[in-house]
Amino acid sequence: LPARRFAQTAGDRGLAMVPVTFDTSNVIRRVPTWLGLRESDEAVYPTLSGRALSLLEVDAPKWINLMPRAPLTTLPSASLIDVLECGEPEALRQLLAGRVVFIGGMLPSEDRLRTPDQLIPRSGPVEADSSDPPDPCAFAPPVTRDASDKTLPGVFIHAAAVDAVASGWRARQMPEIVQHGLTFALAFA
Repeated sequence: LPARRFAQTAGDRGLAMVPVTFDTSNVIRRVPTWLGLRESDEAVYPTLSGRALSLLEVDAPKWINLMPRAPLTTLPSASLIDVLECGEPEALRQLLAGRVVFIGGMLPSEDRLRTPDQLIPRSGPVEADSSDPPDPCAFAPPVTRDASDKTLPGVFIHAAAVDAVASGWRARQMPEIVQHGLTFALAFA
């Protein structure tokens, strides 16, 4: 990753660390927003998701549990070549206005992670209408995957984490008293 080039372009608020933690089935189900030196330390270093949420001025939990309501490929996305070929500044402003933008690689052999949306039904690729001339600013989603592909580029994990918190669609931990009550009830069931 050419971080120095990105750092010069993004400035001091534009880059952050991108750690991920796998569960026992090798799937990313939680994304940290802050890192400390040890588990008990205060959160001192923002992750990519934590940095994005701080820019949105949203209180971020230490961990975001991913529970997608739709395939992660339905998150809005555009390929870099489409953005560069657009050539219409107003169309780009409309595309990016009010959004958090993540930039990441899409190569099939690089930064591919197993995601928690594996069992959500997916539709196949949408065929373009060949009768109309191609619109250079249409920004068709570049990511499709069939049911046999269980991986996605890592940038989708972080976009999903930020979307989950910003939209309010995220799993939350049950209060401790409820956990104890359920444990007690199940012990005698």
